[in-house]
Amino acid sequence: MRPLLALALALVALPAALPYRHLRLVKSAPAADEALGASPAAVTLWFSQAPTIRLTRISVTDAAGTKVPLGAVKAGSEENTAMAEVLQPLAPGSYAIAWVSGSPDGHVVRGKLAFSVGAPAPPAARASN
Repeated sequence: MRPLLALALALVALPAALPYRHLRLVKSAPAADEALGASPAAVTLWFSQAPTIRLTRISVTDAAGTKVPLGAVKAGSEENTAMAEVLQPLAPGSYAIAWVSGSPDGHVVRGKLAFSVGAPAPPAARASN
């Protein structure tokens, strides 16, 4: 009876544990929806496990969809990170980071997040009567 109970418990817990086997983004710099005072020097992504760098791509686009020049993707200085240098200072405005990476289990994951450079635009002035 005990082996059957242990098997049943394992089967119930298995679906909850499956998402943690795959690579997932833990944090980023710039962070999602972060408003930076100045252009970042690099984009760094922290993952739940070591990304396969040769499969990892990072791109940054401005509000018009124009790609920002980045250096080659390489392993960051911290464990489980990938990074790419921003080759030209970013002008004030909104930007999107898109990334794709693979993990040793063969699964490809991707994501997108936004950030901005410079102070947010002030709210429109209300007309007074």
